[in-house]
Amino acid sequence: MKSTTYIFGHRNPDTDAVVSAVAFERLKNLLGETEYKAARAGKLAPQTEYIFKRFNVTPPEFIPDMTPKVKYFMSENFVSVNEKMSLWSAAGKMQKNEHKALCIVDDGGKYKSLLHYNVFARNVLSILNPEHHLSVNTSISLIKETLNAQPLILSNEDEIVKITMIVGAASFESFNKTLEAHLSERVIVITGDRTKYTNSA
Repeated sequence: MKSTTYIFGHRNPDTDAVVSAVAFERLKNLLGETEYKAARAGKLAPQTEYIFKRFNVTPPEFIPDMTPKVKYFMSENFVSVNEKMSLWSAAGKMQKNEHKALCIVDDGGKYKSLLHYNVFARNVLSILNPEHHLSVNTSISLIKETLNAQPLILSNEDEIVKITMIVGAASFESFNKTLEAHLSERVIVITGDRTKYTNSA
């Protein structure tokens, strides 16, 4: 199954942009490339609507944005992951299967969300900033799986909660002020073998 290639004109389309998209779709289709489809990103002007009515041609599909949608990636061999899977594991499965998107489903197989490769990559760049305090919905068990960690003490490890992740990379004084600004039961500190950080946590 081939992916659909949409042909757009301007964001605020004038007549020649829309007509050109339709003509190019027609040319591609006549050449046997049926995956090409004309589209428009804005409302048709009255004169453009008149031309399509005058020649009895259906105007191209209106697509208000190009945010990835499930229907763009669905196929007979689509890959899905359970919503309880860690983001890191889901990204690994995406890479292994060479998919740009994964459907996120619940225990009953019902669609919940879409994980897209571009969005994941963009967010990773934000997470890698040690000064950025990231709030995420996660659980101790998911963190353990992602870090391949060996737990010493576990409590309510499968409970999904919103936590703030702080990287202990600043000086002890700066780190202490940052830590005090958050509720301790909703903070996870990631650090190396720095004795002061370990004792303060």
